[in-house]
Amino acid sequence: MVILGSGDIGLIMARRMTLEGAKVKVVAELMPYSGGLKRNIVQCLNDYDIPLKLSHTVVDIRGKGRLEGVTLAAVDERGKPIPGTEEDYTCDTLLLSVGLIPENELSGGMGVEMSRVTSGPIVNESLETSIEAFSPVEMCFMSMTWWILYLRRPRQPARTQPDM
Repeated sequence: MVILGSGDIGLIMARRMTLEGAKVKVVAELMPYSGGLKRNIVQCLNDYDIPLKLSHTVVDIRGKGRLEGVTLAAVDERGKPIPGTEEDYTCDTLLLSVGLIPENELSGGMGVEMSRVTSGPIVNESLETSIEAFSPVEMCFMSMTWWILYLRRPRQPARTQPDM
């Protein structure tokens, strides 16, 4: 697998996936520095001999129906790929650890009043949503449960005929 993003979550996922039996080939970071703690770089990458490529990003993803590999390239000071610096990695997994975006689709679908400014649930001084029974923490757990159920759903059988 290849991981894009070297914040603490990307670093910790590199270690976790290694402990679970995956071969993490590289962690790539767009910035010229890691966003993670130094101890996580040491404990999650260095201790497992996982290379960290700073000022690099994914410029190509290969495969049809299933990931077969990615291409990384160095980037300049504006974050633009530098031609001639491409490196190919064979992998079946690309883990994107490039920022946390709240998942509010479930909340909105349940009728929770949503903010036009933040796109998140509106809460009162007691941190309760417009549906009295659901606090933000309960909403968080419900969203996590929904994603776990979504991720564990049975996979569709592979197509035997190419798309037309």
